[in-house]
Amino acid sequence: MNRIVFLILLIFSLLLLHLVNGQVENCGARDLSLLEPGRTCKKACTAHADCTGPSKDCWCDGSCGLSCFNKAATCDLPPEIPNVNRRVEGTAYNDFITLTCADGYVKLNGSDSRSCRSDKKWSGTQVHCQRACPPGPNTRNATPTTFETGYVVGHQLPYACSIGYAPVDPAVILQLTCLANFSWSQPQFQCLIGRCSELQNSTSTQITLPSREYGVRARYICNTGYQPQNTVRTRLCDQNAAGQFVWGAEPQCTIVTCNTPTAPTNGRVDKRTAQPYNTVATYTCNAGYKLADVASSTRTCGADGQWGETPVCIVSQDCEFEIPARRTCSYTNVGWVREGSGSGTYNGIPGSFMKAVGTASLTSAPISSSGCLNFHYRVVSHAAGTTFSVTSSTGASLWDAVLSNSAWTSIRVRVNVAAVRFIFKVQSLAGANIQLDGVKLLPLASCPAVATTTTTESPTTQATTTTPAPTTTSSTTTTEPAVITTPKPGPTTAEVVTTTAEVVVVSNINPRLPNNGSQQQTTVKPGVTTHQTQTDNLKWFIIALGSGFAVAIVGFLLLLLVLYCVHGKESPNKDVSFNEELKPFNIDVENSPIVVGKNDVTNNDDVIKDDDVTNNDDVIKDDDVTSPPSVSIA
Repeated sequence: MNRIVFLILLIFSLLLLHLVNGQVENCGARDLSLLEPGRTCKKACTAHADCTGPSKDCWCDGSCGLSCFNKAATCDLPPEIPNVNRRVEGTAYNDFITLTCADGYVKLNGSDSRSCRSDKKWSGTQVHCQRACPPGPNTRNATPTTFETGYVVGHQLPYACSIGYAPVDPAVILQLTCLANFSWSQPQFQCLIGRCSELQNSTSTQITLPSREYGVRARYICNTGYQPQNTVRTRLCDQNAAGQFVWGAEPQCTIVTCNTPTAPTNGRVDKRTAQPYNTVATYTCNAGYKLADVASSTRTCGADGQWGETPVCIVSQDCEFEIPARRTCSYTNVGWVREGSGSGTYNGIPGSFMKAVGTASLTSAPISSSGCLNFHYRVVSHAAGTTFSVTSSTGASLWDAVLSNSAWTSIRVRVNVAAVRFIFKVQSLAGANIQLDGVKLLPLASCPAVATTTTTESPTTQATTTTPAPTTTSSTTTTEPAVITTPKPGPTTAEVVTTTAEVVVVSNINPRLPNNGSQQQTTVKPGVTTHQTQTDNLKWFIIALGSGFAVAIVGFLLLLLVLYCVHGKESPNKDVSFNEELKPFNIDVENSPIVVGKNDVTNNDDVIKDDDVTNNDDVIKDDDVTSPPSVSIA
């Protein structure tokens, strides 16, 4: 322990000795050749102990090296001089003061910065300034390239146009001269705001441009059918390092592209790849089909990148009977025979046609909407009783021919019923030769609302006028068949116009009736139908059955009430007296007798036991009553 204390005291003594004889390190040797003129150095030293004067210690003193002086001593400020600006940092040893000339003056001589030395004097020499031109002014959108507090007479101060401006005449030197009266000469140059080049609209963009001046942004808008390539929408007029005024990067608009168009079911489209905006795709249907909207067979790639709704191909009722692979197109044929070569002419009629020599029918696919049925026919021969007509699948007659040997004739019939089929029907035992060709279902507007009859070929054709049949009470659809007959191109050019009667077509027959869901032509008379009579009988049967059930339930309830009352009267347990505190009793439903606890009865003789019952019929059972017997409480 004593050794530790001794070591601590020894270390403390050495530290104290070091502080007393403090030696300044890192100080260069004294070099008198570097001293300012008129300056002398203080006493040299190596430690504080070498200095004997009051408040003096051994300090590093610049070129004088280690010297003895009072570091706390201060320097007196030098006198102020007109037109010289002075900034004082302090007056202690090594503090600085900074001296500059006022605006409009330039320094003749002196030190810009002076420090307080160990001899309590300022280093350097006093600054002296003389009158001069002030700093150059900003003028005509130009600024000086150098900045001083003043410029001597005759000095030429260079200028440059401000950012965003350019000299009007690049050959003129941009400078001002300091005149003898200490003012600047008038500028012989001028700078104006810079302008970028002209911009032109393109097929993809429209440009909104307030001006072409420096700093203006041109706004780019993509034209219809084009879309921005990125988020950049504007273009800045800027100045590059060479001083030229140029536009920034140009925003890009790319054309909108639609995906490959979808071909309709049972159809085709002529574009098989993605297409640019405004491209037109054409849609066609396969053989036996046609476009639901004939006027809309194309779609255009839109600005939204969509083709729109794909056209729909429906079963076509149009048939020229020319395609061998589809001899009757979409028609169901019974009895008609296809004749003709399929090319060229046959008896003066181009191509093939259908012929009926006996009873025959040619049934179309269901039509999607009302239309104008156009077909060509001619009667080569016919026997008595032969008929040729067009009917609907509901059984309604749409058109009846007035048979006489004739040339090819064109017929137009209004079909004002949707979702039905039409049938070309011939009824003949023998000797008939009726020919059919060129069947088309045209828009309803192709058939006139009113037609007249003009006979030019056959004297048997007569004009007829028929009053429409009255509408029945059932769900019906009425057609207004206006028939126009014009000759099919061929040997005969006569025109026959025929008016047929208005037809009532009954549809939507009740599917529950035994007609296999078929539609029939029916006349409904006022009165009660068999179906209605059956419904009424069923209603009265249900009412009677419900009444019988109600009577039975009421009788059963009355029977239960009578039994309940009879047993209540015959029970021997009357006026049973209980204690003041009523306690619960249990009824064992599964066991027939009712047992009352012995503690609940004030008289033991009144306890009901199995042995006390004299008549087994009086025993209360589950099946006798639906609730416990009544008990009189005194």
